[in-house]
Amino acid sequence: MTAGSIKVRTTFYTGRQLQLLYQPGRQIDFKPTYKGGGSMKIVKYLFLSLNSLLSFYAGLWAYEMVLWLVWEQTVSEGDLRAVQYWAGIAYLIILVPSYLLICSYVASKIKSGIMRLLLYPIGCALMFVIPTLFIFAAFGGGNLFSAEAFLFYVFFISSGVVFGLGYALSLFLTSNRFEK
Repeated sequence: MTAGSIKVRTTFYTGRQLQLLYQPGRQIDFKPTYKGGGSMKIVKYLFLSLNSLLSFYAGLWAYEMVLWLVWEQTVSEGDLRAVQYWAGIAYLIILVPSYLLICSYVASKIKSGIMRLLLYPIGCALMFVIPTLFIFAAFGGGNLFSAEAFLFYVFFISSGVVFGLGYALSLFLTSNRFEK
């Protein structure tokens, strides 16, 4: 850049950056500096949304399977709706933000891909007690070592594992590794 020239960088709503280099007496030189990623962010958020739904239903399936395998019982339709309602509230209010916080923290601090793959599901699964406390507090307390608490523990542990693995998969699929 020479003396008297002006360098301007603008950012458009699409995330593209355009660098304008103006020198007196010369034409304006346009140099795009956009490196990509705008549409990949949409795909990443789509994966995270689908991951949230998938992990919730994986937890619900685990709840039903443990109830069947351990106690040889099934869930009535009314009980299933109650489990979906209360677990869904705890999941949306507590777990999804916690899962995203844990996964972004692990992504920022851990550089090894294998360690990330291990720590995403483990970190998310370790949150299982907090939503169970939330559900039990809504009903005036209860025994955290009861069969009902165990079912919710299984629900939230399996949900955390699926969310953590799905988060790792979404990062891998939305990275630029396929383009290189």
